[in-house]
Order: sequence, then C-alpha cells, then structure tokens
Amino acid sequence: MRIFFACIFSLLPGLLTARDNAPLYYRMARQEFFKLPDLNRPMNLAQPDHELLDAALFHATNEVRSTYGLPPFTYAPVLFGAASFHAQSMIDRNFYDHQNKTSPTYATPDRRIRTFGGKYQVTAENIAQFQTLDLPRQYCPRRQADGTYGYFDCRTGRAYQPFTYAAFARQAVQKWMASPGHRANILNRDLTYLACAARLSRSPGRSKTAPFARPVQNFGGYLTRQEPRASIK
Repeated sequence: MRIFFACIFSLLPGLLTARDNAPLYYRMARQEFFKLPDLNRPMNLAQPDHELLDAALFHATNEVRSTYGLPPFTYAPVLFGAASFHAQSMIDRNFYDHQNKTSPTYATPDRRIRTFGGKYQVTAENIAQFQTLDLPRQYCPRRQADGTYGYFDCRTGRAYQPFTYAAFARQAVQKWMASPGHRANILNRDLTYLACAARLSRSPGRSKTAPFARPVQNFGGYLTRQEPRASIK
C-alpha cells in the first residue's frame, strides 16, 4: 500500500518559533540517534513509541538531504504541532487528504501551521500511507487462534513482521524521494525547518487489511530564490 500526496503553499512573512526546548531526540546528532538500540527493534503496532518514530522520520529525512550536499533541516515545534495534529486526525476521522474537511481552522496545511504559531514565507506538506509490516504486494492474511489476523507469505507460510523504527522511517523517506513532488519539497533549499509525525491504524490485526501508518512532513522556510513549486499528487 503506497499512497502519497505533496503540496506547497506561500505564507505571510514572520518570525520563526525558537527551538530551544526541542525534545532530546532532536538535539542528538543524526549518527548518535541512529545508534539507539530501540530504533532497531520491531515497532509495537498496538502501542508504538510515537516520539521515537517521529524523530526517526525527521533524522531519516536529514540523512537523505545530506547526500545532496544540503544543510540539515532544523526541528520546529510549531511544525510538529501541525504534523502530529493532521496525522492523528487522518487516523481518528478515517480520511486521507491534505484537506481536513471536519474543521475550518485546520482545513489546509497553511491554516494548520498558522494555527500552531508558524509564520513562514513558504511551507510545504508531504503525506503518505505506508504499511507497517515488511509486506510484498501480495500476501495472505490468516485468522489465528486468538482471533486476530496474521500476515503470511502465500507460498512458504512465513509470517511477516513489523518494520523496525529505523527501517520504516528510511523506507518512507525513500518512497517520498521516488515521487517528484515529495522529492522537490525535501530538497528545496528555501525550506529549512521540518517536523514529522506518523500515526498508526487502529486495532492492528483485527482486519484482513494489513496495518498501516499515515505519516506527515511539514516544512517551513523563507524565500531566497525561485524554486519550482511542488504540486498536489
């Protein structure tokens, strides 16, 4: 299951929110962060560590950005507020879109970012829906003794396992990079601030459909030169 959208919006100029109180994971060097033992353990899909997952997406994005000689994104709490709100809303209200039709205040990415205190000249948003298990395109769900579904290789019967936090984050970013609109946002030199959030589908294993996550990236920055605009995909 690979579904994603990208969009970019212009906003009025303003001051950036300070990041002095950024959580510990965002004050760690990327290399130090990826050495954390918990990053390489399978995600607990029923009780995920959202703080670790969100930070993994952030650092994985900077990991890719560094390969293109670009400066790393700076974590911005206001962008995190917007990203986490929208990711949770998409799960709670069962929709998948940049538009949140349930609330005018939070209807669009630029409104969400403004509501949480962002005053950037330009912002962008990437969203996606990715499975949280390392599944191929075809798999076989099977009801187990406890009534939940497991997800298996149809030929060998091998059970598929959840991604680790690091593996999920890196694969998510690579899939975004394979899409021109999302890639443009990640590599845009005028976008220098970032926060990411991913929220997981409810009741994993209660459906034949494999569990998934809906991650959100919110970007902010100031214009220094003309950049191609990303389109909604």
